Amino acid sequence: MAAFVLIHAELGLGGLILLVTLPGQKRYRKVYQAKSGYWYYNITGQDGRAERQVLYLEGYPSKEKILEHMKRLRTDYCILRCEMEGKQYEKRCD
Repeated sequence: MAAFVLIHAELGLGGLILLVTLPGQKRYRKVYQAKSGYWYYNITGQDGRAERQVLYLEGYPSKEKILEHMKRLRTDYCILRCEMEGKQYEKRCD
């Protein structure tokens, strides 16, 4: 059974906030969009330096597209499925 990386999108007074949850972890991490358009969140590499982990939100190239989707659903909160560069998660049921 596969486990998925999820993006929690919430529209509040400060605008749209995107947070990622990873399978097996309880911590939420803030999602950013680079000027070039790709989505990412920050991680600490093995050498202790900050790195960017790239995320793929298919069909959502910008915050505006996410906001349009939320407007169509008439909601201020939604969960989007995404993929992460170089990572595959599988949930094992033993």
